[in-house]
Parts: sequence; C-alpha cells; structure tokens
Amino acid sequence: MKRRALVLLTFGLLLAALAGQGFAKEKTLESKWTGVPMMIDGLDSEWQGEALNTDDDGMVNYALRNDGAHLYLLFVIKDPRFLSSINATGLTVYLSPEGKKSKDHGLHFIRKPVPAEQLIASMERTGEVLTEEKKAEMRAKKFYLVFQ
Repeated sequence: MKRRALVLLTFGLLLAALAGQGFAKEKTLESKWTGVPMMIDGLDSEWQGEALNTDDDGMVNYALRNDGAHLYLLFVIKDPRFLSSINATGLTVYLSPEGKKSKDHGLHFIRKPVPAEQLIASMERTGEVLTEEKKAEMRAKKFYLVFQ
C-alpha cells in the first residue's frame, strides 16, 4: 500500500512539474511598424504577405501593427460559426500587462450600421470638417457600416 502511494505521489509531482513548465512559457506577440495609418475597413488588403500568428486551436489567425499612435489588429476567423457569432455580437480582446489571463482590461470590436446623420455628427465631434457638399453626398446613403 505504501509503495502504491509513493508511486502515485511521484507521478503527481512529475505531472505537476510538467504542467508548470507548460504554463511558464510566455507567448510574446510582435507588432510590426507601419509608417502610415492603416485603413480600418474590415478588409485584409493592407496585410497581404504578413506572417500571421495562430491561436492554440488553429481556428483564428491574427497579426498586429502599429504606427506609434495606434495599434491595428487583424483577425482571420476560419470557422463560419464563430464568424457568424462575431458579426452579431462583436469581438472582445482582453489585454493583460501582467501576462496573466485576466479580463480586467479589454477592447470590444463591433461592426454596426449607422445612419448617415449619426455618422456625420460623430465625424464632426471628432474634429473632422465636412463641407455641405460632402454631407449631402453622405446623406444620399441611408446607412454606413462602421467598425468600432
């Protein structure tokens, strides 16, 4: 009986040591420098040729870029079920400066239709100057897809 307990204890310690090694590995993500601001349009044309990272399940590819003022994220979702859910509810990315799994800080990305008037008001609120001609052109389309 003592021998069996000793074998189980040894096996348990070995398993704990191996699991600890697996958790100790940090995954560092590199953000490539881009000299010009990128177009936020939901398309991946500016990312062509980019080496993408892959999540543990192999269902999502992603990359990071920055221009010194903004961080740009690209997600390529391979499973249509996930994509359908993301299109409906958005995608939340959690950031943890401590390197631990934490949901204290995050960004929620969503694609939503916005009426032309609301988009015009939002653009003016952020300091963009729109001529009356540009506003009339924008009002010709009732809704715009906005990525927030």
